[in-house]
Order: sequence, then C-alpha cells, then structure tokens
Amino acid sequence: MLRPFEAEIITEIRVHPERLGTGGRSVSRKGVWIRGHLQDVGRDYPYRMWKRWKSFLEDAGLKIQAGTYQAFRTYIYVLRRFGLIRRAGGSPSTFGKKYYEINPQKINSPLWKNPFKAYVNR
Repeated sequence: MLRPFEAEIITEIRVHPERLGTGGRSVSRKGVWIRGHLQDVGRDYPYRMWKRWKSFLEDAGLKIQAGTYQAFRTYIYVLRRFGLIRRAGGSPSTFGKKYYEINPQKINSPLWKNPFKAYVNR
C-alpha cells in the first residue's frame, strides 16, 4: 500500500516518450522518496530503506530500476555529504546498523531532487 508522500511522488514522475521502446524508464525521485520516508518513520537504516524503496517502485508499477544496495548506500553517502541527512544512533561497531534521520535545517533544500548531479558537478 502506498503512503501519502509516495502517491505525491508518482504524480511528479515524468515518463520519457523517447525511451518507451526501452521500458519507458522514468526519472528517479530517490532523494525525494528518502526525505518522505524519513519524515514518515523518523529514522531508519540503509538496508531497510533500500528494501522499502524497491517495494515502492514495484507496488507503484514504476519503470525505474531500484539499483543495487551498494548504489543506495552511495546515495546515502551523498545525502550525508550535503548535510541533508545525519546519523541518528545505531551500533558503534563498523559493521553495525547505522540509522539516519533528516537534518531539519535542510528539509526544504532543492538538493533532494537530484543530489548526485550536484555532487558530480561541484
């Protein structure tokens, strides 16, 4: 079942007609989804977020590839570098779960829409 913020994301996704022959892939809104998800749950760890992201794409019938877990972790890294999210507890060990939450000072940042592009172009 879609959550309210997910339904809103679906209306913002544009399908590119020139790509219809290749599956009609849409523009990903992963950053916006992560922001909405963390607003909804408060804090979460990357693996669970990735699983929920994949589930959202499937449930919504969107033709966006979820990507690998490692790619999702890289996305989390970029969000942290821009200060959009911050650590919110977790295990102090290297391999333990690391929880993240939204940085409330950057909740309305335009970087949520495409943080990777800004990261690459800096």
